[in-house]
Amino acid sequence: MIVEASCCLNFDGLLFRFRTDSGSFDLAVYGLAVSVLVGVGSDSTGRLTVSSANCDASVGDLEVTFHGGTRYESINHRKDRRKTDRKTVASVLSDTHVFSVPLFLLSVSYQYDPYVVFEFPLIHPPAIGASNMEFDCKGEFYSVDHRGEFPFTPEQFQLHDQNRMVSLGLSQSSANSAGFAYHSAGILRIRLTDSMIPKVSPIRLNTTSFESFIPELPKRYPGMLMLVDLFTSQQPLITFQTDNVTAQAFGAAKVYVILPNATLAPVFVLDICASFSAKLFMSDLKLTGFMTLNNVSLNLASSELGPFQTKSMENVIRAGIHLAVLPEVNAKLKSGIPLPATPEVSLVNPVLKVNQGFVMLATDVSYSP
Repeated sequence: MIVEASCCLNFDGLLFRFRTDSGSFDLAVYGLAVSVLVGVGSDSTGRLTVSSANCDASVGDLEVTFHGGTRYESINHRKDRRKTDRKTVASVLSDTHVFSVPLFLLSVSYQYDPYVVFEFPLIHPPAIGASNMEFDCKGEFYSVDHRGEFPFTPEQFQLHDQNRMVSLGLSQSSANSAGFAYHSAGILRIRLTDSMIPKVSPIRLNTTSFESFIPELPKRYPGMLMLVDLFTSQQPLITFQTDNVTAQAFGAAKVYVILPNATLAPVFVLDICASFSAKLFMSDLKLTGFMTLNNVSLNLASSELGPFQTKSMENVIRAGIHLAVLPEVNAKLKSGIPLPATPEVSLVNPVLKVNQGFVMLATDVSYSP
């Protein structure tokens, strides 16, 4: 399927100069009008295609002057041939092979970082209206090394008119595919050590601090430091609501004791479910924001120390998230995530809006070739 749009170019007083081996001549073309009909569509891979569907041209008048060589001929001697010359030039300009717009294959893949790639192939050809053009794409993140299809059906949404040149929308399914891709890549993990805990914290990552929760721990490992490997056990889930983003994280915490010889002794594993809320903003052409913790729950998955209650430890994990995890995440959000851009195209006064089921970016665009 091809959707067609037309454009018309008018030139007046256009001057061409050609040289031969025996002299030269000046060709002045007046009242030149070129009309090009452009076909816009998509190929089988979802890439945008642009081609010339038709081209027409007309010439108002010509002036030709020869200079030197054996073929010198005065312009005064060619006045009776201007009509024929006009037809010849118009015929050449109207040739669709001369003014053909070559097939343009727009890249539908963007390498976001070393771990994840974002692909946005067209679902169907662009819809061209009287004053706008709409592109409906399948936006999905993939792990570079562990590619797999996102196991959810994307939601449909409609962009609202923001009186801007460009409006972009991202559904929560596309955002969730990013979590799936990062989880598949195995990089959603952090190792917590006692040095990462602020000095003002009453709870330290050592066996003495955990005596009230697990009395057996300091008995077996008296006065020893601990560390925690925290990682996702399944993909996080993101929900877009009006002016708010909610994220659920499902993870596990493997807790070790650091023995005197620097080896690690596993002591227990906790299953963790945490809920977060986030606010998103635009600042200096970057996506910024901050995140807060809503709730966290723990369950004992395995233990080398025998069974113990985890309810009292939820406060410890909550404090650890507040003191170690959230500051790192919010520091990255504060510095901002740059939006994809090119040296020639820049965004002007972008506005970010979180809606039910999708987030929208509306902006004007400046082009400087």
